[in-house]
Formats: sequence, structure tokens, C-alpha cells
Amino acid sequence: MIRLRFLTALFFTVLLPFGVLAQKSKIQRLGNLEFVGTTKHAGIALPGVVVTALSEMGDSAVFTTIANGNFLVVMDLNKSYDIYFRKQGYIARYVHVNAAVPEEDKITDFSYKFNMDLYTAEDKMPLTLFSKAAARISYDNNFADFDFDGIYNKRLQEEIKHSKDSLVAIKTDSLYRVKMKGDSLSNAQSDKDKRDRELKAKAMADSLSKADADAKAKKAAEALKLEIEKQARAKADSTARAAALADAKAKAEVERLKALEAAKLKAREDSISKAKVEADRLKALADQREKARQDSIAKDKDAKDKAEQLRALEAAKLKAREDSISKAKVEADRLKALADLREKARQDSIAKDKEAKDKAEQLRALEAAKLKAREDSLSKAKVEADRLKALADQREKARQDSIAKDKEAKDKAEQLRALEAAKLKARQDSIAKDKEAKDKAEQ
Repeated sequence: MIRLRFLTALFFTVLLPFGVLAQKSKIQRLGNLEFVGTTKHAGIALPGVVVTALSEMGDSAVFTTIANGNFLVVMDLNKSYDIYFRKQGYIARYVHVNAAVPEEDKITDFSYKFNMDLYTAEDKMPLTLFSKAAARISYDNNFADFDFDGIYNKRLQEEIKHSKDSLVAIKTDSLYRVKMKGDSLSNAQSDKDKRDRELKAKAMADSLSKADADAKAKKAAEALKLEIEKQARAKADSTARAAALADAKAKAEVERLKALEAAKLKAREDSISKAKVEADRLKALADQREKARQDSIAKDKDAKDKAEQLRALEAAKLKAREDSISKAKVEADRLKALADLREKARQDSIAKDKEAKDKAEQLRALEAAKLKAREDSLSKAKVEADRLKALADQREKARQDSIAKDKEAKDKAEQLRALEAAKLKARQDSIAKDKEAKDKAEQ
């Protein structure tokens, strides 16, 4: 479900979220709150802003916005956080987040999206804008999602509207805090010193005689002037020292956070590098095994192709032999049919004309000669058929021998694969034993 919310002040923007996108994915683990958005100045994305998230438990995380000003802070649910936004030359601001959720939503992932505007001293914004949280974010039972505190935001806007604070120019947030504290202490001390000086001057004037009252009063006034100038110089020096000390502390804290972040980044890079080396090693081993498997498959395929070619050749030869036998049988049937027709004609001729016996004898002699020739032809055809059969039997034997050789080759290939599998299993067992011995040694 997508919901859009806007926060606006009466005469300037306090916090300008561009929307709230709630995404829930129910999974069996503790959920979190993703705090995402963009830092801006005068409506333009502001990179290099240091975003520090401090939890109520004292945990902290530091991020720096990228070129487009975007940032992402992932927080555990059921905790409170203050998220600070700082950048050199800009006045710091912060947001308070209460990540407590109902029991049934503790395994839900939430996402809250917003913009944070930062200001420089030249922007001359009211002091009230920086003395309180820019917004308060918490879980809203009405929407079953995170949302800003509308009542707090309205009250903050009203305070800003009616505020009589002067617009100040402060170079950094640390100097701002020091100046505010120093001014307050200095003003209080100045009032007290003034009253003390007035009482001292009055007592001094009363105790003097009327004759030298004017001279002593003048001298006291000069002494008072010198004292005021001395205290003013002391106050200026104290304020400058406090500002320098606060600035040094702020810089030291920034350097400490940078060093901590650099150490975390170095540890993360080392972990990634080790994981990459191990992944490359495993990939090389897997590639080696895959190549051996592909080579074995290629050899098996080559043997199968050769066997298939031999079977196809034998089948073609057998087909040719069968075609030849079929043709010989057709020819024998044709000759037999012709002989039957001629015999019938002969018998018909004998029945019709007994007187043509001599002629019939001649015809019978002629037919006998033809029959002899036909029988000789059939005998030759039988001999040829026997030769072709012997040749087919010889080729069939060769095919059976080839099949036996193929089976022997397959058996050898299977034995080689089994041998390779045994070698691979032995190598894996050796690696596992080495790792176990290494783990025991490390323990």
C-alpha cells in the first residue's frame, strides 16, 4: 500500500518528505525499518552529508550521502533512534525515530522515505528550527505503518511562527552550541558583575567625604571602566577558547568516526577478498571436473557415432541383398508363368491337331531346349542367391563382431568413469580430512 504525506511550515519548509512507501514482506525473522531519503539545500541534492544514527542502547552507525544526496539507514525494530545530519558549513539537524511496533508486526520489514533540508548561516533561519527535532517518526496503529507525528509538527510550526528569536549566522553546528552556551553564561555573569560594581561604587561614594566625593567618584568611574574592559576581554577570550575547544572536539569526533568506518570498510573488503579467492578456487576445481566430464561424454559420443555408422552401412547392404533376392524371385515367377503359358499352348496344339505330330515333336524339342536354357538360368540364379546369402552372412558376422567391440569399448569407458569417480571421491575425502585437521589445529 502506498501513502503520500507532506509536512509544511507556514512560511518555510521544516521537513519535506516526498512520500511514505510502506512495503511489508512477511518472513520468519526479526524485521527492520529502512530509513531512506535525500539530503538537500535550496531544493538541490546535497552530497557529503554525515548521517549518524544513535540508538537508545548506545549503538551508533555513520553514513555519508552519495553524489545524488541519497542515504539509507537500516534500524532494528522496537528501539528508539536519533538520526543526525551534519556537513561542514551547514547547521546540523536531527530526526527522532521510535521504531516500536505491535507484537504481530515484529517480523515485518518497513520502509519510510523522506527528504531532509539543511541550511547555512546565510539562510538566516529562526533558531527554533535547530533547537528541536525536525520531525518525530513512529508507528501509527491507524495505518499499520510508520508516519510522522502531525501534532508535534503543527506545534513546532506554531512555535516557529511566533518565535521572537533573531536570525543568526553560525558557521557550524558545534560553534552554534558553544556560542549559545557562552552568551548565556556571559550575559548572566555580566548582569551580576554590573550589580556588584554598582553596589561597590555606591558604598564608596557614601563613605567619601563631601569634599573629595567628586574626585573619588571620577577615579572610581575610571577604575570601573577599566574593570569592565578587562572583563569584556576575559569574556571574549573565554568564548573563543570554548569555541576552539568545541571545534577541536567536533573535529576529533569526526576523525574517530571516519577511522572507525575505515576499519569496518577494510574488514569488509578483506572478507570479500577472501571469499573471492575461495570462490575462484572452487570454480577452477568445478571447471576441471566439468572438462573431464565433457571429454568423457565426447569420447562416448564418438564411439556411439561410429557404431551407428557401421549399423547403417550393414543395414544398407542387407537391404540391397534383399532387393536382389526379390528381383530374382520376380524373374523366376515370370519365367514360370511364361513356361506355363507355353505348355498350355503346346497341349492345345496337340489336342487340336494330332496330325501335326512331327511338327509338334519339333516344337517339343524346341521347347525342351528352351526349358533346358531356362533351368540353366534358374540354376545360375540359385547359385547367385547362395553367393549373396553367404556374403550377407559374412557381413552380419562382421556387424555382430563390431557390436561386440562397441560393447567392449563401452565397458572400458564405464570402467574409466568408475575409476575417475573413485579418484574424485578420494580427492574430496582428502580435502575434507585436511580441512578437518586444519579446523582442529585452529581450535
